[in-house]
Order: sequence, then C-alpha cells, then structure tokens
Amino acid sequence: MIEIDAIKINDDELKQAIASAKDLNDNEAAFAELAKVSQVKKQIKDVLDTLESIEADAKNEIDGRAKALYGNDWQAIAGKGYKITRSRTGSVYTINPEIKPPKKYLVIKETVNTKLVDAEVEVNGKLPKGIEINPSRGTMIRVTIK
Repeated sequence: MIEIDAIKINDDELKQAIASAKDLNDNEAAFAELAKVSQVKKQIKDVLDTLESIEADAKNEIDGRAKALYGNDWQAIAGKGYKITRSRTGSVYTINPEIKPPKKYLVIKETVNTKLVDAEVEVNGKLPKGIEINPSRGTMIRVTIK
C-alpha cells in the first residue's frame, strides 16, 4: 500500500521569505516552507523505494514464470500494449586475477589522487607539476532539516 500525504508548497512564498530576510540565521519564516520541501522529498523517496521494490519483485516473478513456461533462454514476452524483454547486463568480459591479459586489451583510466596532491600542497605550498585546479568544478548547497 502506497500513500502520499499532500503538503502544499508555495515556491513564491519561499523565494520571497528568503529574498526579504534581513538575517538567515534562526529565520523561521524563511525556512518553514523549506522544511515542507524536505518532508515531501522524503515521502517521495520512500514511495520511490517502495515502488522499486515492488517492481523488482514483479520482475523476479515474471522471470521465474517465463523460465517455467518458455525455458531458461526466454528473451521476450509481448502482448497488447506491452513488451517485456530480457537481456544481459554488466561487463561481457572480466580480468582473470591470476593471468594478466596484454595491455592492448585493457582500458586504463588516469585520475588525480586528490589526497596525495593535498599532502604535497600542504608540504610545499604549491601544486605538483602538471596538476592544476579544475576550473569546471561545481558547488552544492545542502540543507539539513532537524
């Protein structure tokens, strides 16, 4: 059973309360609507988790029944207005840990070790040669409602 409590959120009031605030600390008017947003987000997340669980259970049931009816190699089931397909997921190949394959068959990704670079900056006061600050790094604002 899925149930959603209806909470009305007036985004204009929220924006106005923030824009007209003389101080954002302990400003209940500015954050009352924001608390409602967090409540609704949590409800939606809980409902989404429940729906994903229901969907996963249904897919497992369909797979089991289809295997019983059509065999382990079934690939598609179709009817009026729907089609259910079964396909493989994940990597096609994996590396044998005991026998290393030739490098020409591997894709090796290079990334900067942030912890090592931070330690270098702390010791020497500058970035290592060939390393620079990422100019396209974004920012995030997190709101925690108690």
